[in-house]
Amino acid sequence: MIKVEFYQKLAEVVNDPICRLEVLDFEANKMGDSIVMLLCSWLKDSPYIKVLNLSKNEITDKAVPSICTVLDQCTDLKGLYLHYNRILSSGGNMLAQSLRTNKFLEVFDISFNSIGAGVVTADIEKSMNVKDTVAKLWSDCFRFNQSLIHVDISHNNLRQLELETIAEGLRANHVILGLHLLGNEGEIDANGFMRQNEAITFGSIARS
Repeated sequence: MIKVEFYQKLAEVVNDPICRLEVLDFEANKMGDSIVMLLCSWLKDSPYIKVLNLSKNEITDKAVPSICTVLDQCTDLKGLYLHYNRILSSGGNMLAQSLRTNKFLEVFDISFNSIGAGVVTADIEKSMNVKDTVAKLWSDCFRFNQSLIHVDISHNNLRQLELETIAEGLRANHVILGLHLLGNEGEIDANGFMRQNEAITFGSIARS
């Protein structure tokens, strides 16, 4: 496992005005929340980062506010990859709110997390409230964001009713060209309409 001192030293290099490092790929380093939070605090003012890959790093909702800070402040960031982490609906909601007003990010991959509310079952009323919040925030994200071109939210426990609400926002979006929904409870067609697949749960579209 790479020690925290390495990330600190790397951040110093990246933040050096002379440095033009644009791609940071930390995939599968078992960083965990603490290191990710520290790294984001060091990188939030980096002027040249275009791609940040934090996939497969055991990230939970705890580190998401720090990631959102990078999203908000790194105005050259074009690609953010978070697949195969442990981000749940709360963290997903924070990301949706940050992306709603983001004007720079073009590629966003949060596949194989659990940003949907499908796992909330103990309290029915709470579960419905969570589902409504998740759906509304992601719908608004896609409705108002005008920079995203490619989005992957595959395998995230998104249920049919959530996807129907999300589709309302997608119908107002004319920028996204590729949207991947594999492994959720339905698919959204090229016109932004949700269709439930009764045989298997999948979805992937290319839009123009």
